[in-house]
Amino acid sequence: MLDALTELLADEGYEVNALQSGEAAVTALEGADGKLPDIIVTDIRLMGMSGLEFFKKVRSHDKWKGIPFICLSASIPTEMEDLLGQQAAVVFMRKPFEIEDLYATVRQVLSQ
Repeated sequence: MLDALTELLADEGYEVNALQSGEAAVTALEGADGKLPDIIVTDIRLMGMSGLEFFKKVRSHDKWKGIPFICLSASIPTEMEDLLGQQAAVVFMRKPFEIEDLYATVRQVLSQ
């Protein structure tokens, strides 16, 4: 899924930094030297650190807490979906989704 989404978003003209884990994403953010991503698209279920742990780590960091998220998952408890939905700059998308819906969501989040 990561490879497919990376290719599709890159084909739409987005600069994509695809990472295999939450830990890799945190490392990339730590080394960003002031050039933070405009948006983070992540699955809730990741290898190692979960997507929720990754989300909480980003939100707890002063420099990163304003980065908008699109959280993807096929299975997430309703209470967790509600929790994420109550957070500022977070959009939840349930899999499977149409790629056009993802494009529209990315455009919407980036325009805010």
